[in-house]
Amino acid sequence: GLNILTIREISRDKTKTAQYIDNIIAIKLILGLITLGLIAFIIQFLGKSPETVRLVYFLGLYTVISSFVIFFQSIFRANEKMQYETACYGLQSAVLLGLVALFILKGDSIITISYAYIGASLVTVLFSLVLIRQRFSKFFLKIDFNVCKKLFSKAWPYGLSYVAVSIYCSIDSVMLGVIKSNQEVGLYNVAYKTVLFAQIFGLVIWRSFFPQLSQKYKESLESLKTIVKKLAKAIHFFAWPIAFGGTLLAGQIIIFFYGEEYLLGKLAFQILIWTTAIIFISSIYGEPIKAADRPRVYLMGVGAGAILNVILNFLLIPVWSLNGAAAATLLTNIAIMIFMYIQLNKLIKIKIFSQAIVPLCSSIIMGVLIYFYFIHFNVLLAIFLGALIYFLLYYIFSFFKKSSPVRNLFQNLLP
Repeated sequence: GLNILTIREISRDKTKTAQYIDNIIAIKLILGLITLGLIAFIIQFLGKSPETVRLVYFLGLYTVISSFVIFFQSIFRANEKMQYETACYGLQSAVLLGLVALFILKGDSIITISYAYIGASLVTVLFSLVLIRQRFSKFFLKIDFNVCKKLFSKAWPYGLSYVAVSIYCSIDSVMLGVIKSNQEVGLYNVAYKTVLFAQIFGLVIWRSFFPQLSQKYKESLESLKTIVKKLAKAIHFFAWPIAFGGTLLAGQIIIFFYGEEYLLGKLAFQILIWTTAIIFISSIYGEPIKAADRPRVYLMGVGAGAILNVILNFLLIPVWSLNGAAAATLLTNIAIMIFMYIQLNKLIKIKIFSQAIVPLCSSIIMGVLIYFYFIHFNVLLAIFLGALIYFLLYYIFSFFKKSSPVRNLFQNLLP
């Protein structure tokens, strides 16, 4: 929760930068040790092989180091200097790719892959520290216990929210492995990890908007509403074509990246790609709630979602295996989206479909053309042609929507 708090507060007052860096680094060092202890304790009860246990230890260390990477990126984001965040993540990805490729070509064991993750994150931490000291603020790791106390009092709802989000994003794989087998986990993660790639578009958008949402909330609710409308427009632009295109091309995408033996994960992929669209749309309502100093409301929504997800996984995995896990994730995110929409409308009134109708209509027509004409093309060509058609339709419909008679018709159709 400290990262999101950092973005919210520093975006409003840049003079807090050094104070937040000093105290939060110290806090994260302590929390990192606690995290490693919890990981080491819990893995003993999951009945995994010694190799898996060692892998979990190393990747646990990577997780702790990554928490510092994420914190430093929050400094860049709070100052709306996303180019530095891009540079850091680009460096991390390049180092990771190079090390993983080297270890695979040498024929090393899977354990060495975890070394690559640790090495890449360490390089990124050092690079981020240099950028922050040169571009934003000097810091000296001074610990002020009063400041730490205030940070904890503000951050704990965000922290528990991330625990809840982590539960309903990850517990499906854990429960699938316990109830079924590692084979189902592998098939499910093929679908899930591929879908996560599609979520990058939404992640970039709502993270970019969050500092502005935090600032505008302090100015006025009308200013906040204006930014939320812009966020909604950007989110809907990506959400619908990804959902329709991903559903229709699911089989080809899986074969292209993983091979025909993983096609058993096709239905799970199709369910999860719609989960991606729901997560995108949910961010339109959830991110403003976080920015508007209502972290406990946000915690209530995702906390209830985590409980619901565990219950649904217990009910659906024994019957439908990985498809049940995917359905549980979809239903959970729909419930969270509805909750966030209701809560945001208590603060500012937002029309549900005001920004969705043009991208939705464009995506439906794109989907029809993919189904009848491009479904058997090379998957990259089909994606390219589908995207091209979507962009053309989107701008054509946007043009007609702006014209007076058609605009009035659209407005009459909207709630």
